[in-house]
Amino acid sequence: MAELHDELLALRADWPETPDLAEAVLAAPGPAAAHRRPKARWKPVAAALLAAFAVAMAIEPARSAVLEWLGLASVEIERREPAPVPGASLQLGAPIPAARARAEFGDLAGPPSALGDPAGIYAHDGGVAFVYAAPDLLVQRFPARAGEFIEKTVGAAASLERLRVGGDPAYWIAGAHGFAYRARGSVDYEDQRIAGNTLLVERPDGELLRIEGEVARDRAIAIADSVPR
Repeated sequence: MAELHDELLALRADWPETPDLAEAVLAAPGPAAAHRRPKARWKPVAAALLAAFAVAMAIEPARSAVLEWLGLASVEIERREPAPVPGASLQLGAPIPAARARAEFGDLAGPPSALGDPAGIYAHDGGVAFVYAAPDLLVQRFPARAGEFIEKTVGAAASLERLRVGGDPAYWIAGAHGFAYRARGSVDYEDQRIAGNTLLVERPDGELLRIEGEVARDRAIAIADSVPR
């Protein structure tokens, strides 16, 4: 390690003289001169220096010497994994800014006040989906109706409870499930996106409110009550 350190420090005085490339280009008579151009002797030296630099940056003492020589000794190098996009695994599409959601979807772009700012906002199924982390929750607002299919599509592995939330018909689904819904005159089917439970609320203006994740029934109802109308 010490020998490599000393050799790298010695490199500061051993750089080969930089060739005058501008003069060579101006003196060239034309494209044919490229065939008569002598080989650049400095290329093997540059390749060797690059190789030594790569090795040095992989070894802590040598890396410190190189950074000191380059005037970057005070710069901290930190390696990080790319930050995951919130909700990327839920297949909701590309996230959108809150301002765009409000411009395109109006009242449907209002998130539940009980959860604070969402980690991600998506345009999905003609409405808006809000993704929250810790715990993972999906709150979705879109124009649809699910009550007419709910008994037949929640699946045998799920338990279903009918209730009312804010005076509106609602369905509490515990366990693995999926559900069918009618939107814009057609029937579609939605799989469970986050393992846990789901609260569906049918609002009188045609909105279907969906809250899904590892959440208890009473907490889901409180979240639903905080979604603006």
